[in-house]
Amino acid sequence: MPPKLNANDGTAIDLLLDQTERSRVAHNAGYVQPSDSVFHRVAPAQKLLNLLETWEVEEPPKDLIQRTLAKIDNAQPNSSSGFGTSLGDSHPNA
Repeated sequence: MPPKLNANDGTAIDLLLDQTERSRVAHNAGYVQPSDSVFHRVAPAQKLLNLLETWEVEEPPKDLIQRTLAKIDNAQPNSSSGFGTSLGDSHPNA
């Protein structure tokens, strides 16, 4: 069974991704030091982020927005999302 993530894992990821903000906040008097259990999760979180950086990123399909809006409209047959399935459709949220 794959390991499950918990709140400490999320906090460790936040610390790694937002190091600049963490440094800025650390200088404020109200900064709360994360618990040891969070710091225990930083190294595994860094390994995960390093692994994700090695993955190749493909460009999304050009019709992704249109297909997504069509799925939304089709999932709710009795009520339209108001977005339409064409990028050229006019709607109040555009």
